[in-house]
Amino acid sequence: MEFTFEAYETALKTALSRFEHILTAIAFVSADAGALENRSVLILRHDCERDLRKALRMAELEQRLGICATYYIRVHSEYYNLMQAEERQLLRQIADMGHEVSLHYEPQFYHGEHQSLIEGIERDRAVLRDILGPDAALTTMSPHQPTLRTPDFEALARSGIVDVYTHPRFKDLSYYSDSGMKWREKTLQQAAETEVRCQFLIHPDFWNTVHTDWFTNLDQRVEACIGALQQTAAHEKEVCRNYLKNRAAHDAAFKSKVGASRA
Repeated sequence: MEFTFEAYETALKTALSRFEHILTAIAFVSADAGALENRSVLILRHDCERDLRKALRMAELEQRLGICATYYIRVHSEYYNLMQAEERQLLRQIADMGHEVSLHYEPQFYHGEHQSLIEGIERDRAVLRDILGPDAALTTMSPHQPTLRTPDFEALARSGIVDVYTHPRFKDLSYYSDSGMKWREKTLQQAAETEVRCQFLIHPDFWNTVHTDWFTNLDQRVEACIGALQQTAAHEKEVCRNYLKNRAAHDAAFKSKVGASRA
């Protein structure tokens, strides 16, 4: 199976024809366990590492098919910035489609900042709630690179956090993923054709109109980041030129406003 949006849509259509339920993580753990016990279930989850625009495209595709999925977001990504208005709006758009948006928590980052796991998670939750609204549940989560620093899963459970790897409700589900653009045991298409109850992790960053390998895909993301910075710099240069050209008028207007505020 190639990493193209067309192939992804085909696999989802197969899944829709076979699974009785395609659910977000929060919908799965919130549902009555007995009601789903003998039902075919697919939990569709996305860890968003580098590219929220691809995440939005995937979310739009799923919405067209009537599917809601879970999107886990890094607060400390090196490739997107949740302090920027455009990135924040992307998250709101995904959430407004009915998808679950929650935290892709980062144990390695918290350790480097001398924060406990729970302290780091609570700080990151605050960032996401500032974007999504104070009522955002942010209950289910997935860890970023857990093999580099294993989270304290017991501390998570005591805090009421639902980790999708260790929570008891997920124990009887088969687990598959596209990690590293190397399918873990089954492709999404194969799982859609053969599985009965499973959790599938898809990273939106890997998917394109035309199939590429992992290294080319990352290079393309770096080029996109550079291009975005160049556009920002070009805009900033134009703003500076206009300001310098009309600085006397701008300064006079500002001084008059400052004076009025002191009156």
